[in-house]
Amino acid sequence: MLIGSLDIYQKNNKYYIDNVNQDDIFLMLIDSFQLDGNDFSTIFSLSSLKEHMNQTIFNNVTTNNLLRSLYQQLDFFRERNYSISFMDVSDIMVLNNDKFLFCNTDKLLEIKNGKILITQIYDK
Repeated sequence: MLIGSLDIYQKNNKYYIDNVNQDDIFLMLIDSFQLDGNDFSTIFSLSSLKEHMNQTIFNNVTTNNLLRSLYQQLDFFRERNYSISFMDVSDIMVLNNDKFLFCNTDKLLEIKNGKILITQIYDK
């Protein structure tokens, strides 16, 4: 399944990321998930936010988890001088029904001198 720019698959009840290009931005994105040792073996469910919204009724707890997860991840990027150009529901994965993570390296932009330089037009 493709979530953001990550190609994720499941084998023997474990989730794996199958991305050929594992550059520094990819590794930073994985680190931003803040999983113990980047260990995906503790994940019992994984879906895209779009799929999750079709299966789950959002309530205050779910909304709070979404906002808290994304805030922590945005703060992680900010500390490393990166920002997200924009998000789409197809860019967010849901782990164990309560952790929401941005997953698109193509939308991570470096902050230089307090500014973000956007060099491409985004097609909705």
